[in-house]
Amino acid sequence: DFFREADHFSFLTTNVLPKLSSEGKKTLKFWSAGCSSGEEPYTIAIVLKEFMKSNVGIIHNFSIKGTDISTKVLEKAVNAVYDINSIANLPLDIKKGYFLKSSDSTKKIVRVKPEIRSYCSFSRLNFMDPTYCINDTFQVIFCRNVLIYFDKETQEAIIRKLLNHLEIDGYLFLGHSETIFSMNILLENVAPAVYKKIGSIKRL
Repeated sequence: DFFREADHFSFLTTNVLPKLSSEGKKTLKFWSAGCSSGEEPYTIAIVLKEFMKSNVGIIHNFSIKGTDISTKVLEKAVNAVYDINSIANLPLDIKKGYFLKSSDSTKKIVRVKPEIRSYCSFSRLNFMDPTYCINDTFQVIFCRNVLIYFDKETQEAIIRKLLNHLEIDGYLFLGHSETIFSMNILLENVAPAVYKKIGSIKRL
């Protein structure tokens, strides 16, 4: 869904983006790991554009990488065509600002506008690969509602591989039903299902 677990996008707007921009980061890189058919990366792009409109000059540019194991859903993500009901609950200004209706009135579909699509790229990735062939680091990684399909040991291994591509002080968003409890990982919980990568374990 677009804007699924909406409190995450509120936290992104009110906490993460101001923090990153205050650190002088003008170009931001996001990774939607397990992006499925693209709703999540496009939602992130919309949130970023809305933030830039309200905070002119703070962020100059951004990019969002979406990955998934399924080439079928990735094809849908690239096409960015969705059932019109998928945006039914979005505010009118978001619908008008970022989606196009079909010129054929019999087709109840919308397409994400080209500008938003231009910020997003998609490629195939298998979480079970020993390493992830991604030559980039990100300030924010979303990996939501994917880890629930793996056992605890595999979850920890996946998170460690994700963190290899997350900057120190970068943010990892998990699904609300997912947790890193009992994992020995350099992450600090900063909000429900939101974690910040730290450089070392803090000793009391």
